[in-house]
Amino acid sequence: MCSNCLKYELDVPHTEIQEDCARWVIDIAMGSAGLMDAVLGFAAFNLREFEPNNTELCHASHRYMTKAIAAHNQQLSQGINAENAEIILAGSFTIAFVTITSHHYLSHEEEQLLPLYWFQPWTGLNAIVEGTLDYIQPSPIKHLLELERTPSTYTINLIQEQKHYTKFDFLLEGLDMVSTDETTLYAYTNSVQWLSVIYECPDIDYLFKFAVKAGPRFVELLTQRDPRTLTIVGYWFMLMMTREQVWWTPRATDNEFWALMGLLPEEWKPKMQWAIQELEGHRGSAVSSEFASSDYAEFE
Repeated sequence: MCSNCLKYELDVPHTEIQEDCARWVIDIAMGSAGLMDAVLGFAAFNLREFEPNNTELCHASHRYMTKAIAAHNQQLSQGINAENAEIILAGSFTIAFVTITSHHYLSHEEEQLLPLYWFQPWTGLNAIVEGTLDYIQPSPIKHLLELERTPSTYTINLIQEQKHYTKFDFLLEGLDMVSTDETTLYAYTNSVQWLSVIYECPDIDYLFKFAVKAGPRFVELLTQRDPRTLTIVGYWFMLMMTREQVWWTPRATDNEFWALMGLLPEEWKPKMQWAIQELEGHRGSAVSSEFASSDYAEFE
């Protein structure tokens, strides 16, 4: 474990960050009916995790989020200005979280869907951040957003230190470092380095932020069903599924992991053996689902 991981957290503990974010959104929502709908929809949506068969919660989350999205679109149509910047930004955060997490209710093991929904919403959200930041008043939230735009020196140094001994180097095996174009090479190496940072130093950042840090070329490769990219995403899923996280952050599910496994060519599936073993150990049981009786059984 990295001995210096907590340096990143000394000035702003995670609990304080979480409280600041929650307080900021709720304070703004008190003066915006549309954003309050988003908050209520977000709350109802997350309560479904504890009561998955509660149809009233399901209907409430859909009802409030539908109203929130309509209000959000109306705000965007007026353009970003000093009066609505915080409302638009807070609404974008809330809607993005629900958009991503909702896919675990929609995904099924037999459906081999590309997990693009983990990555695509952040492109629009990044644009919103860039468009609203100048209008946001000085506050802990603005400070955090500015930090996100420019990685800390410590984070950059940590990535550079891990470059030659990353835990996930095996995902780069067979990669031609000479003939592979520079943009693609960076997409692979950068994402693998971030996996290592997350693995070695779990306190450095929220796991879901990998989707933001992966970059546009990585998303293009995922769109092309590139096997190496799929394995990297698979191990990110493994980390999300086996690490403790803040309750409101999105996390991958068994269905999503096994759907991704179904997209991999046969020769790439052995690369996922460690992930499968970790997930089985975390659940304390063998692989379930249709995959248990398939070729994946060799990993048991």
